[in-house]
Amino acid sequence: QKQVALRALNDTQRGWSTFFDIEYQGKQYLHVELALVGRHNILNALSVFGLACALGISEESIRLAFKTFSGVKRRLEKKGEACSVLVLDDYAHHPVEIKATLAAVKKAVFGKRIIAVYQPHRYSRMRYCINEFENVFASADVVFVTDLYTANEEPVAGITTATIVESIASTNKRPVYYVSRDMLLQDISKKVLPHDVVIFLGAGDITQIAADCSSYIEKKGVRKLSVAICYGGQNSEHEVSCLSKESIAANLSKNLYEQVHFVVSKKGVFKKVGSQKSEIDVIQELIACDIAIPIFHGPFGEDG
Repeated sequence: QKQVALRALNDTQRGWSTFFDIEYQGKQYLHVELALVGRHNILNALSVFGLACALGISEESIRLAFKTFSGVKRRLEKKGEACSVLVLDDYAHHPVEIKATLAAVKKAVFGKRIIAVYQPHRYSRMRYCINEFENVFASADVVFVTDLYTANEEPVAGITTATIVESIASTNKRPVYYVSRDMLLQDISKKVLPHDVVIFLGAGDITQIAADCSSYIEKKGVRKLSVAICYGGQNSEHEVSCLSKESIAANLSKNLYEQVHFVVSKKGVFKKVGSQKSEIDVIQELIACDIAIPIFHGPFGEDG
């Protein structure tokens, strides 16, 4: 690497931006900001940087362009947001592209659940990459595969939507579902939850569905997340915990969350507010919630 005239170093990603250093012809350009994500975009930017420098364009102009360039259409294009669900559209259809794109999204969304919706592209292309999907969708949490986009090509023996779905499902640990193109929006709306990220992947007409997804989710709504708020405690800060609960409960969106309150009494009895069920049954209801917020103080809280 010492002989390389142009290279990127120390790259980091923060949300939807990337930061890295550039070394070019013995000179270092530190903390370059790029308003795109993914290692592939760093390499693209690197080549542009070298070319721009060679053409005599100022460093200040290059940095400004990198910082403000929002990308091209159908490359992690944000199509909308509804019910706290972000919808993205990307042209990626080759396994290598898909893996790089999903890895970049995973870094950007800070642990949010990612639903990947993939439309295979052309018989001729799938013939050469149908066996290259191992762990390609590792950065997604749920994978939908829809009908192959033929682009009016003649069928190729052994290449069908079914064989593609089988190849993906057998080589990826994530849940993989086949959904017909006509049913995509309906099935996505049944699976999606608040804060999910839905990304459409493919070079075909799946982009048309991506364009309609946010409005469809807005119309149909999403299942609320059940939030267990646990408070109280058998200690002198019981009342403080109750006040904290009231504050948190008042500030949780009623459109996104269904609250379930659990209290530990001063005598140490754990119960669901408004229920007479046994502790065992109450614990099962707590386990069934999507999210739990413990609001305990003193020995039951920050003291461990």
